[in-house]
Amino acid sequence: MEAENVKWQWDETKLNNTVLYKGFQFIYTYNEITYTGEIKQVDSSGNVLKVWERKEIYTDSAFLLIENDKLYIGLFSGNSTGCKIIALDVAFGQIIWERQLNGLGSVGHSRYSNRVQMQLIDEKLVVFGWESGGKYIEILDPKDGNLILNKKMNS
Repeated sequence: MEAENVKWQWDETKLNNTVLYKGFQFIYTYNEITYTGEIKQVDSSGNVLKVWERKEIYTDSAFLLIENDKLYIGLFSGNSTGCKIIALDVAFGQIIWERQLNGLGSVGHSRYSNRVQMQLIDEKLVVFGWESGGKYIEILDPKDGNLILNKKMNS
């Protein structure tokens, strides 16, 4: 994959806070009172296991992507700019790496919208951001979170 040639894409059918993997459903929820985000793993019988929890101010939404026991969590707020990506080992609940995306950068606003989706393309983690201020693509190395490309587009 030539990073510069990746085209921005969006799939309206993808849920942003849920992913299925090996018969389990992983769900991100956010408590607006305690500012705590958590991911729970639910099996087919409804048994729940908390996989991860952390206080995350201004990150009330998440997009989840999982492959090879690595859960990629894209944390963002639906009404402010930015996104943080966390790679989590689901077997142990340990953070492998985390990275604050460059995204669009600082944007002045009074009303804003922000959404994020991720895909693994040619063994790269590709993040598609869609904000009121524009769209962007960031490509990360899924092993260590190092930035490969940040590309901003006009809305």
